Amino acid sequence: MWKELQLHVDPALLGRREVHLYTIAFNILLSQKHACLSSLSREERIRAQSFRFKEDAERFVVGRGFLRYILGNYLDIQADSVMLQYGPYGKPELADRCIQFNVTHTRQYLGLAISAEGRVGLDIESSVPHQDMGQIAKRFWTPMEYCKLLSLPSTLREKAFLRCWTQKEAYIKAKGLGFSMPMNQFETAVLPEETCGMLWHALDSGEPSRWRFAEGGLPSAHLALAMEAPATEVIVACQPDIIMDGARR
Repeated sequence: MWKELQLHVDPALLGRREVHLYTIAFNILLSQKHACLSSLSREERIRAQSFRFKEDAERFVVGRGFLRYILGNYLDIQADSVMLQYGPYGKPELADRCIQFNVTHTRQYLGLAISAEGRVGLDIESSVPHQDMGQIAKRFWTPMEYCKLLSLPSTLREKAFLRCWTQKEAYIKAKGLGFSMPMNQFETAVLPEETCGMLWHALDSGEPSRWRFAEGGLPSAHLALAMEAPATEVIVACQPDIIMDGARR
């Protein structure tokens, strides 16, 4: 299984300050859907059958199979032996929480981030035009973020919108709070000259210093990663066509 998957890290060498980042196209995963299905738990197979559309069911099967395969490598166990549980907002996690991880996907890509200690969040968004991005920013972001977005020429707004949105999603996912955490409760980078990261938090002034952010690009997509201390370094683990800001391979 997964013979064509090019991994660039040794799972046994995951350091306490590192986050391993995996991105893979769904069209690669779909060729392994039968092997993936065999690794799923009974509950996961039932969930796969609940999807209305076949395409969505297949994406769930291969996505969960890939997750189990990678986690199994880190835990040195078979994929079907990985014990997953779910937080109050549906975030999957290991039952013993020996390592932290987060999963995200678009129609084209699946992403997975793994951390030895601190919590981690990952978001990937397709680079598609958002006709209503101004209204979305006005409704969900801080007033400062909204003003920064409007200050940019129209040719730069889409990228800035994706930057801010993916950073916010990555942080919220790392916290495992879903949309119970308002996006306007904290502020992240918007302008091209701003380093990605959290600039301000309404409830905890120390929160920005506890989190490091990284961002990168895939063909037709943008991603952001939120890492809780002690994690400080991103290592691209597979699919080297990803371009990360500050990552090493």
